[in-house]
Amino acid sequence: DGSDALVASQIVLSSLLFNVFGYITGEDLRVFIQISVVGVSTVAFLAKNFPPATMFLGDVGSGFLGLLIVTFVITTTPAVWWILPVALIWYSLFIMDTFLTLARRILRGERPTSAHREHAYQRIVQRSHRHQDALIVNSAYLLVIAVPLSALTIERSLSSVVTVSLSFLLAGLFVLLVPALISESGAP
Repeated sequence: DGSDALVASQIVLSSLLFNVFGYITGEDLRVFIQISVVGVSTVAFLAKNFPPATMFLGDVGSGFLGLLIVTFVITTTPAVWWILPVALIWYSLFIMDTFLTLARRILRGERPTSAHREHAYQRIVQRSHRHQDALIVNSAYLLVIAVPLSALTIERSLSSVVTVSLSFLLAGLFVLLVPALISESGAP
């Protein structure tokens, strides 16, 4: 995935949060067994993937975990109305980073499929020389921005269209601005 523990930690955190939100909202927790299995199995991998990593996920591994999350969201949405908007909010940083990185590459006439190191998390690691900084930034976005927006969605304090749109706007700003704020010696 290009940065030690980045995807694995987000999978573990979101798996835990799906279960917490499910418990708080009174959902039948059996619905969350699939995501729980993914989260628990990723914990074992995370032990070897945490910086400095001795085992790597790679594009195939992170793509597979993403596919498992999408499968969970699609199969669970009919039973739990808030799964889709919450998943979009929680993964908005990954989605916007991918979209903006590919858009920039296409606009410059570069092949979007060729190897590069232009994602926000890669630029953070290049500036700080520490994988932990990318992990801290992504986890902070999830916990400080995405989780509260999700709570507003579930409480129906704001429309899910508003909270998802706001999460994508904030994620886009994060992707564009945060890597430049990281100092050469570490986090901001």
